[in-house]
Amino acid sequence: MATDQSRALLYQSARVESDELSTFSPEMHQIVEELLNQCRGLPLALSLVGSNLIDTRLQQDWQDVLGYFQKAGLEQLHSQFPTVTYPYDNILAAIDASFQRLRKSEREKFLDFGIFPEDINIATDILELFWSSKEVGRTSCSPQEGRCILKALERKSLIQKGPELQGKTSYRVHDLLLEFARQKLQATGTLTDVQRVFVKILRGQCVNGEWTTTSSLSQRDYYFKYLPYHIFSSEQHSELIQLLFDFHWLEQKVKHTNVPSLISDFRFLDTPLQHEIKLLKKSLMLSADAIEKNLSSIGPQLLGRLLSYASDECPSVKKLLEDVRETSRKTFHILPLFSCLKLEGAEIFKKNVGSEVCSLATSNSSTGTIVISGLVNGSIHIHELETGM
Repeated sequence: MATDQSRALLYQSARVESDELSTFSPEMHQIVEELLNQCRGLPLALSLVGSNLIDTRLQQDWQDVLGYFQKAGLEQLHSQFPTVTYPYDNILAAIDASFQRLRKSEREKFLDFGIFPEDINIATDILELFWSSKEVGRTSCSPQEGRCILKALERKSLIQKGPELQGKTSYRVHDLLLEFARQKLQATGTLTDVQRVFVKILRGQCVNGEWTTTSSLSQRDYYFKYLPYHIFSSEQHSELIQLLFDFHWLEQKVKHTNVPSLISDFRFLDTPLQHEIKLLKKSLMLSADAIEKNLSSIGPQLLGRLLSYASDECPSVKKLLEDVRETSRKTFHILPLFSCLKLEGAEIFKKNVGSEVCSLATSNSSTGTIVISGLVNGSIHIHELETGM
C-alpha cells in the first residue's frame, strides 16, 4: 500500500479527523511516519495499530505504541509461534501489541475464537452461549457483558462484524489473528480442552443429548455446518463416528445443508477409513444425485446400497439401517427388502434377485408386509410376505 494510502488507513483506524492534524506537533507527525515505516503498508498492521490509538491523542501514548514495535521481542514471539508463517514480523508484533493491551477478560474471550474454523461468520448467540456457561477453569459472563467484549474486540480490529444470521449479529476473524489465538491456546496446552468444553456446552442445548433437537435456528444452522469440525478438533473420534452413523443426523444434515457438505464431513476421520465408514461414505457419494433431487430419499438409498452389509460383522451399518427402516416406513410406502443397488450408479432398483426377478421392494399394509417384485417379463407380482399370497 502506498504511503499516502497507509497514512489515511492509520488515521481512519485511529479515528483521527482531518481537522485534528493541524494540532499535531512536529514530533507527533514524526511518530506517525515511524509507525508507517514499521507497518510497511500492510493493511492489517495499520488497522491494528490505529485501533490501539482511538482513545488518545497524547504524544506519549503514540510513542509507547511505536516503542513496542522498536523493542518488540520478535525472537521470543517467533518461539511462541513456531508453526505460524507471517509475511512480515511487523504483523506479528502488531497483533501481539493489540493482544497485550486488552483487558484480561477480553484476552480470554479473544483466544476463544481460536477454536472456530477459518473463514466463517459466528452468530453472537453461539458466542453468548459459550461465554455465559459456567465451566470449571473458565470465567463466565452475561450475554450483555459478552456483547460489550465483542464490541471492544471489534473496536481494536481484532474481529470484524459479519452479516446478520437468523436475526443475530455475526463476527469473523482474519486468518492470521485466528492462527495467533490458536497458537496461544496450544502454547498453554488448552486448545483441545476448550474445544471439549464447547462441544459439551453445545450438547447441553439438545434434548436428551440428541444433536438434531436444539431449538434455536441460528444454533441449529451452526450445528449442522460445523459440529463435526468441533468434535474432530476436540479429539473425540468415537463420538464423530457415532454422529456420522446417526440416521437422524444424516437426514437433517442434508436438509439443512446439502449432500456435498455431509460427504465432506468424512474428511475428519482417520485415513485409511475403516470398512464400515468407507461403505457409508461410498454409498452417500454414489447416491448423491438421487438424494439431491429428493432429500427424503436418503433412507431408501442407504437401504438399497447397504442391506447386504447389515450383519454382525458391520454393527454400525446394521444399527443405521434399523433406524432407517423405523424412520422411513413412516413416510415411504415402498422400501427395499434386499440390497437392490450396487455400490455404483444412482437407480433405486438395479440388482437382479434370482433368475426372473429384476427388482424387489416392500411396503407396509394393515395386514402385514407386502412384497412387490418386478419380473423380467415386464409384469409386477405383489404378495404378502408372511403368507406368500
